Amino acid sequence: MERFLKWSAPVLVCCAAALTAVTIKQEVAIPRSRSPQRVSDWRSYAERGQRLGPASAPVTVVVFSDYECPFSRRLAEDLRTIQSEMPSMVSVVYRHYPLKNHAQAVNAAAAVECAARQGRFRELHDLLTTSVWDNLGAPSWAAFASHVGIQDTLAFARCMASPGIAALIEADRIAGRKLGVPATPTMLVNDQKYVGMPGNLDKIVRVAAAKAARN
Repeated sequence: MERFLKWSAPVLVCCAAALTAVTIKQEVAIPRSRSPQRVSDWRSYAERGQRLGPASAPVTVVVFSDYECPFSRRLAEDLRTIQSEMPSMVSVVYRHYPLKNHAQAVNAAAAVECAARQGRFRELHDLLTTSVWDNLGAPSWAAFASHVGIQDTLAFARCMASPGIAALIEADRIAGRKLGVPATPTMLVNDQKYVGMPGNLDKIVRVAAAKAARN
């Protein structure tokens, strides 16, 4: 597995919802030759979601991810590194695309949204994407909430069970389907759509920033 998690690997990797209509597959290899696609209405996808970084940044990365997907977690780690190196240049907007074959993906999405309502999105997002959780959801989500400094765990639990949070996650899924998300992670770097983990993400971001400066 380690060779799949390196940017220099000869393939792109991601978590797929389905290989066929009836066959579920978690990890797929995508040839590096797959080119990004231009998305003309890319700004509309950044209007919702949890944003990390300044809204005025010249580069907006919109990520459709699944907290149970190891490659989504790896992408989040690398985006943290890029933002630490270019804090004023990059804003990242996280949106949810939990895969049906991941038992805790919806709960994880709900948990970070409810953490956001108590000002702790970054903390829980970082916790879930910094560590590899073989048993995501155990201990309880309330325990995860307490770990990142959420004091009102009762409100957190009510939030996780609320129809509004379920509707928010479903709205992200619908947006992902509209964008044509085939697997996680899928991201927009301004108007360019990438599926999986491009091996030169820092260069992609810098090129996007230079292009934005010219326009």
